[in-house]
Amino acid sequence: MDNTINGLRTYLDNAHSIYHAVGELTRELERGGYTRLQEHSNWQLVPGGKYYVTRGASALVAFRISDSAPKGFLMAAAHADRPTFKLKENGELTGKYTRLATEKYGGMILSTWMDRPLSLAGRVMVQTPDGITGKLVDVDKDLLVIPSVAIHLNRKVNEGYAWNPAVDTLPLLGGENAADKL
Repeated sequence: MDNTINGLRTYLDNAHSIYHAVGELTRELERGGYTRLQEHSNWQLVPGGKYYVTRGASALVAFRISDSAPKGFLMAAAHADRPTFKLKENGELTGKYTRLATEKYGGMILSTWMDRPLSLAGRVMVQTPDGITGKLVDVDKDLLVIPSVAIHLNRKVNEGYAWNPAVDTLPLLGGENAADKL
């Protein structure tokens, strides 16, 4: 595993969603000799073995078995989710402008999302001949913006404005011609 600052930077550059983060960690573990276990199977663990298991493509547990009698154990835990907006199913809102219906996830400072280029990353569920499967999506370009309004349309913005995420933070995809492009 690359334990340098460049390794961390590469990981962060490639982990645009929790699903991408787990995918990156899975690849790192496999390069490091870890064996994937299925969550609901009988595990055959051997001394000196290195293992990992995932759940829902968004959670991961990795562990090693000592090759000698253990004198205790070490444990570390972390989480990789982050404040974000989740796109709702069938989330295009069309009219003069095409917006996306989203819901906020996690604690966030809503004003920091305004007027900056945004993109999409995550997991989509698709129907395949073998059934429904998850596919990772990472649109690597500026695609959306959550526009703020001019001061003369929101005179209270500097007085501690209370954002309504269902109305005030819907990302703008484009004009009416952007409908169904996503």
